[in-house]
Amino acid sequence: PSVSDDLKLSGPNLKMKLNIAYPATGCQKKMEIDDESKLRAFYDRRVSAEVEGDVLGDDFKGYIFKIMGGQDKQGFAMKQGVLTNQR
Repeated sequence: PSVSDDLKLSGPNLKMKLNIAYPATGCQKKMEIDDESKLRAFYDRRVSAEVEGDVLGDDFKGYIFKIMGGQDKQGFAMKQGVLTNQR
């Protein structure tokens, strides 16, 4: 499965929207997470980094997610191969 994440800053809470897709079957699941302990696994990760599904809960135990893209809080897209945090 692949994950495209979207960071949104909403008040004092940080929320992340995940779009989990399995291209082989065309299945897709969208979810919004605001639990800091679950989000920590996605911080400072790059495109193509893999994250264990266990951090999202027992529903995803045994899965490994690959980050395929995302956006920062201003809406700028992630791009593989760009290793700078400037625009």
